[in-house]
Amino acid sequence: MNDAKTQIPLAPVRSRPQDRLPRLSPLSPLSPVSLLTLVSLLVLGVIGLSAVPGHAQLPEEAQQQAQYIELMARYFQFSSEYVEMVSSSETVFHMAIESIVETYQARGEASKAIDHLRRILEDTDDLVRRNLLRLKIRDLLNEFGRTEEALRELDALVKENQD
Repeated sequence: MNDAKTQIPLAPVRSRPQDRLPRLSPLSPLSPVSLLTLVSLLVLGVIGLSAVPGHAQLPEEAQQQAQYIELMARYFQFSSEYVEMVSSSETVFHMAIESIVETYQARGEASKAIDHLRRILEDTDDLVRRNLLRLKIRDLLNEFGRTEEALRELDALVKENQD
C-alpha cells in the first residue's frame, strides 16, 4: 500500500511572513500572564532583554523570540521619540533647512542652497528661525570660502539679536 501509485502528492508549502517570526515554544515555562507582562515591560523599555531571568538558559527558539521582542521594543521607542521630536515646529524647521541643503548637495548644486535659504529668510519674521537660517547660511558660505559674506551674515545675526 505504500507504493508510489497510492501516495497522494502534497502541494508545495508556501512560506508566509508570520511563519518566519519567532514563536515561543509551547514548552516555555512562562505562563501567558507572565509572558504578557514581560513583553509589556520590554516594549515599554522598563527592562532590557538581559533582565529576563534565565535568558541565557532559554531554548534557542525562545531566545530568538526574546531578541525579536527587544528589537521591536527599540523600534517602538525610536518611533515614539521621532514623533515627539517632529511635534516641535522649531525642530521640523531645522530638519527642513538641513534637508534643503542635503538635496542641493545630492544634485551637485550645494551653492544654490544659499540662495534658497536666503529666500526663506526674507519671508520669515520669527527670530529663532531667522537665527537658524543665518547660521546655516554662514556655514555654507564658509564651506565655499566666502568668508567675507559669512562675516556679514554673522553681523546681521548679532544686530537682529541685540533687541
